[in-house]
Amino acid sequence: MSLAFLRRTLSRRPALPDVVEVDGRTVPLRVRVSPRARRMTLRADAALGCIGLTLPHGVSHRRAAAFLESQRPWIAACTRKWPSPQPFEPGACIPYGDTALRIEWRADLPRTAPRYIGSG
Repeated sequence: MSLAFLRRTLSRRPALPDVVEVDGRTVPLRVRVSPRARRMTLRADAALGCIGLTLPHGVSHRRAAAFLESQRPWIAACTRKWPSPQPFEPGACIPYGDTALRIEWRADLPRTAPRYIGSG
């Protein structure tokens, strides 16, 4: 049996993008094929700053790309709610629970955290 047909079919498959451009923002796209999935699903992960696309086995890339394009308004609405990326550098404030912590760094301080030993 010749595999030429299979090679031609696989070589013509359009690749899904690695990123999605939404509202001038570049958002990474993580595509996963799941044998348990029954439908295509999208998830917006604000913690990782990416969009997850889960596909059932056998869904064509063309159909997945069309689904992704049809969900562009939803992706835009979700990414607008995400907090803006904060630089992790000296003097920057990062959110922690209900407060904001300021990053303090000095070259003359030791690099180990203080240990508190209490009676127990």
